Amino acid sequence: MNLEIVFQFLVRYWAIFLVVSLAFAFFGYYLIRVSLALIGFFAGVYLGEYLWLQLISKYGSQIQQSNEKILHLGVILMIAFLTTAFFISFYKVAVFIAGFTAGGAMSYYVYNWVLSAFKISVKLHPELVGFGVFITFGFIVGLVILKSEKRAVGTALATLGSLVASYSIMVPLSTYFKVLPKHLLYSLTDGKHIFMLTVFILIFLTLSVFSVKVQIGKTTKENNGKNDKGEIED
Repeated sequence: MNLEIVFQFLVRYWAIFLVVSLAFAFFGYYLIRVSLALIGFFAGVYLGEYLWLQLISKYGSQIQQSNEKILHLGVILMIAFLTTAFFISFYKVAVFIAGFTAGGAMSYYVYNWVLSAFKISVKLHPELVGFGVFITFGFIVGLVILKSEKRAVGTALATLGSLVASYSIMVPLSTYFKVLPKHLLYSLTDGKHIFMLTVFILIFLTLSVFSVKVQIGKTTKENNGKNDKGEIED
């Protein structure tokens, strides 16, 4: 799948994604299943939109124009419902996917930032190398999360929420860097907009550190409270 579609969708509805992602970042630990359901829903919306585009490209001429909007909405809602149900029903798998996505996305952007900041050129299959970084670190983070589920899920959601929130914040700010919002993703990774990329990284790191501190700090207090009452900590 082309991730460009995801980012264009995010650019279009950046304000909504900003609010939702901040909720993930600061309250994800306390709303784990709700957060996973929302992740499943948005993943389903993206997947439904992607499948619809594939259907239109192949069978567009056979679909009546009067039914197109209804079918479009139906495909998206059906896929979104199925993915949401999957994320809720298969909790462990959803936890791994959330960690995989957060770890992969974070490592991918750190990787691109290092390449841009130090002007490193990957001559042999750069896209494949970037994909490998995403998969490798995503898989590692996903496994770590399964080992320390509750606290790790809170951290993963805080990181993922901070990443999406940072990108959402950059959408309205992109014009100050003379970049069109629809070209924001490319501009953050092309190595020519170091100052904008640095601002993005700083926003992301600030939100990540603060949100993780808030969630894990509260979790530690809760666990200490349980221990004081003689309960065994998980």
